Amino acid sequence: MKLPRVEGLSSHQYTVAVRLSPSHSLPSESLHHQQSARTCGRISSNMSSDIELVDWSEIFFFIVDSPDSYTVELIVADVGKGDAIGFFSAPLNQIAMHTPDGSHDYSNSLMWMDLSLPVSTNTTQVDGSRKHSSGRLRCAVILSSKSDVDETSNDVVVGEVSVKDGNRYVNIRSLVSVHNNTDFILDLCLVPKSSTQIMEQPTDLRIPEGAQLDCSRIQTDEFFETETYDPNIGWVGCNVQLNQDQPYCGGSQKETFGVKLPSGWDWLDDWHLDTPSASTAGGWVHAPDVESLKWPGSDDSPISLNSARQRKWIRNRKQISLHTTNEILLGQLKPGDTVPLPLSALNQSRPFVFQLRPSEFDGSNKYSWSSVVEKPGQREVSEKAKGTSGIYVSALTESEELLCCNQLIETSSNASAHKLWFCLGIQATEISKDIRSDSIMDWSLVVKSPLSISNYLPLTAEYSILEMQPSGHFIACSRGIFHPGRTVNIYNADIRNPLFFTLLPQRGWMTLNEAVLISHPCEIPSKSISLRSSISGRIVQLIIEHNSDKEQTILSKIIRVYAPYWFSVSRCPPLTYRLVDMGGKKRTRKIEFPFPITESSNEHFGTAKDLSPLVDMDGSVDLYAYNADGKCMHLFVSAKPCPYQSVPTKVITVRPYMTFTNRLGRDIYIKLSSEDESNILRASDTRISFVHCENDGTDKLQVSGCLKPHFPCL
Repeated sequence: MKLPRVEGLSSHQYTVAVRLSPSHSLPSESLHHQQSARTCGRISSNMSSDIELVDWSEIFFFIVDSPDSYTVELIVADVGKGDAIGFFSAPLNQIAMHTPDGSHDYSNSLMWMDLSLPVSTNTTQVDGSRKHSSGRLRCAVILSSKSDVDETSNDVVVGEVSVKDGNRYVNIRSLVSVHNNTDFILDLCLVPKSSTQIMEQPTDLRIPEGAQLDCSRIQTDEFFETETYDPNIGWVGCNVQLNQDQPYCGGSQKETFGVKLPSGWDWLDDWHLDTPSASTAGGWVHAPDVESLKWPGSDDSPISLNSARQRKWIRNRKQISLHTTNEILLGQLKPGDTVPLPLSALNQSRPFVFQLRPSEFDGSNKYSWSSVVEKPGQREVSEKAKGTSGIYVSALTESEELLCCNQLIETSSNASAHKLWFCLGIQATEISKDIRSDSIMDWSLVVKSPLSISNYLPLTAEYSILEMQPSGHFIACSRGIFHPGRTVNIYNADIRNPLFFTLLPQRGWMTLNEAVLISHPCEIPSKSISLRSSISGRIVQLIIEHNSDKEQTILSKIIRVYAPYWFSVSRCPPLTYRLVDMGGKKRTRKIEFPFPITESSNEHFGTAKDLSPLVDMDGSVDLYAYNADGKCMHLFVSAKPCPYQSVPTKVITVRPYMTFTNRLGRDIYIKLSSEDESNILRASDTRISFVHCENDGTDKLQVSGCLKPHFPCL
């Protein structure tokens, strides 16, 4: 910063306040309001008798919604006097500029800004030499380049530290990892983009008959960057049509410069300056105007008289063979394991495509490498677009992709190829920020099944997944048996087509509907399935819960099957229960039920008991169950949560109110009433219950240890 010299004995200190103020056009819901920062410095040298020089080398970071909605203000103040001596204000979009991606050299973006005195100030009267100009400040306002995708970096690594048995282990890896959440051992592979294009036989690569590719051929692409000097804001890019037929519009597109990689070629390096051809700083050559620019040399006029400059960027590429893929085989990944991708695969200049396939177990089932297919409900794309789509590990976005592997059949060309489907979830976690306050993301590629079904019923069940064909017929994709609390993963069902589900729980349950819809690209799937007991004829309705709704569409489908409630009976004789609707008594409908003890065909139900206390999870009731002889058992009925986590099923537990355990080491005889017959409680019995004659409500116990039971009077 250059300031008019102020006479005095002490060395003056100055502060610069940077203020970023939103305009009135910014939406009120924006979270970014006025932002400010401040720095302080001393005079470093005197350029002349009238000019003082203050040096700073600091960077401030601000967050904006849009450059069009903010104003930048610079306020210079004298610390000793507390007076503002310089002021600058301009719209952000007029002074901000982009820098080449990956470049942290801002020296070429610095520009001089003229400071003026504030319009209203409480400063003391200044002399005439400071009325119109208050110095100049040199700074750069940079906009970080943001793209629609987050590009992973091959120069950033992650260090993970773990402690085991007092020893510290440091794991250093790249920013992209692959996790196998399937039931298969997977083969992983990274294929260069150019190799995938070659396999597709590109139309723009024409080789004359008899000609051969020169795989050692290296070609250099050139691009000339031209800037002109504006006294108000400094160096700015200009539109120039170069002799290389490459237009350029400023310095914000270094990533490609509009140069596309031809098919059959691979980049050898990134864009870099041709510094050997120009000995000046930054690779620039200067001239009075754009028309006078010559490469690599220009006229010998002093740099201060030049208003145009130019430098050359170059990038090398190499022609590759049609039979060379240069893929990176990552080996096998077992279920539940995670492997990081090699750092070389994250190079922006040579993008790699991620592919997988199931490993060969017995050598009979071979599958092709995976390909990305359109998602359910997605518009049909051209065959060319389908072939060229892929998962580029150097440019990832958070999403879910559907992958397909075709079975390789060598026996018959008419045989239908079996397909396996996988869902690839691309997830990102912010672990830090770089020097430009851009997020550093840790990427995880999770391979999982596109469809999974969980059985949260208390019964083992047989399931079927049926796929409806355009003709209306069903094809069985998967059949099997899954146990309570278990989840089955389905890999051979195409979730883009209508899928139907059947369920047959054990113990005599039958479905009322042949199949219910669980997946459809347009229609709403069924949320319940009805069953009928072949023993009692009772009809129950089970819940089919899906992991997606109208607001959020998830590719991988997770289906949970559970009941609103079930009964759990243990340590009781066989019981029969009956639900009685007592809704006519009060406005609130109540359900009551008695129990008979099923010992014969003669059932004797007791008095119905109100179960409304079971609405609460900790509620309980007690009641009596009777057998055909009129004897009873005191039962305790309570409500408990489902043993499966996050499943909204209420379990009604039925237990004996009283159980007996023999820890005497010998058999004993017990009675609960004087009218009861003696019941033997063996030395090995634990938590045994007995029926007894109904008493007056007082529980009594008689115990005898004799071979011929003799009970004392109660």
